[in-house]
Amino acid sequence: MNDQKIETQKSNKLYNEQTQILKPNQFLTYPWTERENQRLFNSYLTQSKETLQMLFPDRTWRAIRDQASVLKITHTQTKWSEEEIQQIMELKEKGYSYTQMSEFLRNRSPKAIKHKYRRTKNGCKKME
Repeated sequence: MNDQKIETQKSNKLYNEQTQILKPNQFLTYPWTERENQRLFNSYLTQSKETLQMLFPDRTWRAIRDQASVLKITHTQTKWSEEEIQQIMELKEKGYSYTQMSEFLRNRSPKAIKHKYRRTKNGCKKME
């Protein structure tokens, strides 16, 4: 009977050492694979937050942002060229969505295009 109790204690100790006990708001972290890194590198600057979350369903938005930072993928703000602004206005007149426009303007997110369109339409020149 004593031997069985010792075996149970050893088993429990081994189980506790191998199992992480999570506290509230604590998540298990898994290393990023090379494939995930490549996918993130190819899509981070051109896709919306929602699309990125669909591409990485097992990752939180914070994990995606942090990994982009680790990979040194950053949104660089560049001035809008007159050609880009003209293209936005023409595509909007044709009925294209901001997401569709971002396919033509590869380094611009749908949100950036939307804001630029609205600022241009309203005659606002600040935040170039």
